[in-house]
Amino acid sequence: MINQPNVKNIRNIVVNAIFLKYGRDYNVDFTFDDFGIIKTKINFTSLQTGTYAIDYDFGSDKIWPDYPRDDLKINSYPRIAADVLGIDTKEFGIGGNELISDIMLSITVFGQSINRINSIINSIRKRMLENRKTFFYFKFAGQPAVGPLIEDPNKRQEIMRQNIDFTSLFNVETIT
Repeated sequence: MINQPNVKNIRNIVVNAIFLKYGRDYNVDFTFDDFGIIKTKINFTSLQTGTYAIDYDFGSDKIWPDYPRDDLKINSYPRIAADVLGIDTKEFGIGGNELISDIMLSITVFGQSINRINSIINSIRKRMLENRKTFFYFKFAGQPAVGPLIEDPNKRQEIMRQNIDFTSLFNVETIT
């Protein structure tokens, strides 16, 4: 257990100089109820012994779903919003116990300048394509599509936004 409140992310776990892999070597429960106190619990899939180090983030959120709040000030930008646009699921395999889904993801960048927004969009695109086969919850995330640059009239044309969408293909689920 981690005794730090508000743990948001486990960056990595190293045991005896070996980096463990999330989902294969360990899982995380961020809302473990320890007699009325919410803690973060790490569940190892096999017994781990030796020296270890856990690198994690805690505190307030940095990424919010959907669009940023209206009460933000101009110096709160640039900001990034991430959301799932939809999931298209079909039966896959004999017996109907397996499903295959395509998941549509959208990342929206809000900012004050076209150059800064383009820089962030290009960085997101590059990182998503570099890691398209290594996401834990997505089988394959690719096919990026960049949307138009939109100026927000509610911010007196000071804030613009642009989205980049990805489709994660071939996500298989087994229904037991």
